[in-house]
Formats: sequence, C-alpha cells, structure tokens
Amino acid sequence: MARSNGGIVGKKNITSFGGNTITRIASSSNHTTQPGTTIVQTAIVSGGGGGGYDRAAGGGAGGLRCTGATVPVAGNTAYPVVIGAGGAGSGSSSGANGGASDFNDVASVGGGGGGKSNAVGAAGGSGGGGGGGPPSAPGKTGGAGTCGQGNNGGTGSNANAPTSTDTRGSGGGGGAGGVGGNAVTGGFPGSG
Repeated sequence: MARSNGGIVGKKNITSFGGNTITRIASSSNHTTQPGTTIVQTAIVSGGGGGGYDRAAGGGAGGLRCTGATVPVAGNTAYPVVIGAGGAGSGSSSGANGGASDFNDVASVGGGGGGKSNAVGAAGGSGGGGGGGPPSAPGKTGGAGTCGQGNNGGTGSNANAPTSTDTRGSGGGGGAGGVGGNAVTGGFPGSG
C-alpha cells in the first residue's frame, strides 16, 4: 500500500524539521546555518586551472569533494566559506592552478594548470593537460588528479619536423568524470 512518501511502497521517509534545505554558495563569505540545523552534507568544487601557451594544454577541472557522511554543525552559527577562483590562462607559459574552495576547513583542490608547449601539466583536483612535444620527441604528460576529487590530464603529442601543417597538439585537462583526452598527431586539420 502506498504511503505519503511520493507513492513509493515502503517505509515512510522522515525528513528533518528544517526540510533538508539545499543552499548554493557562489562567493566567499561566512554562511550562517538555519536555527535547528545540526548536520550538513557538502559538495565543494574548486576553481579550474588555466590553459597554457603555444600548443598548450587545457587546464584541469577544479576538484569535487563530497562529504558523504554528515558534518556536525551548530544551528544559527556562522561558518567560513572560501570559493576558489579559476586559474589564469597564460600568454607566455603554463596556466595557473585554480584556487581551492573550503567550507569550515573541509577543502577541495584547485584544478591543475595546462602545460605550455613541451611542458608537463600541473597536478590538481583534476590535472592539467600536457603540452605538445618538440619535433621527433614525445609530448609531455598531464598532471595527476587528486584521488577522490578528479582525474589526470591528457598527454600531449609530437609530430615530425614543423611545417605549415604542424599538429603537435596538447592534452586536455582532466575532469570529475574522466581523464583528459590525449592529443592526436596527424595531418592538418586534425585528420589523425
């Protein structure tokens, strides 16, 4: 027999008297909990890494840290919240790492910056992609992602001697859902 829980047969779901409120916080500040709040669950996302320069790779996504278990808090109390900014892209070198986000000393890691040409990607929440290699040399590896928060960046490629159709591509930045794509070496435009 259906109960008053959305028509699902089974045990009635009892919610907290606060109604399980979902709060989205998009800027750094102090967040005051509602009166009566005793526990929270968080999904903390940091800033993504910036892209690099000259056959450069994409920056990695900011780390995603979920507190699957509940975090005890006190009602009607202010807690510090830091929202990490995205890393700056570069016009001359590798991209900057993204800033870390934090709720009451529980933090996620900023995304790794993408490597410039012939430079490795930086480690981060998700790693930045590796830059494309010089002629007849391997591309550089992507940065490592943080366990439980993101994935590794992709690896850059190499090509033969540079030509007007030079295709020494770079790796993509990692993301929460998967490893960054590896670059493909081939004829211009991108037939490899």
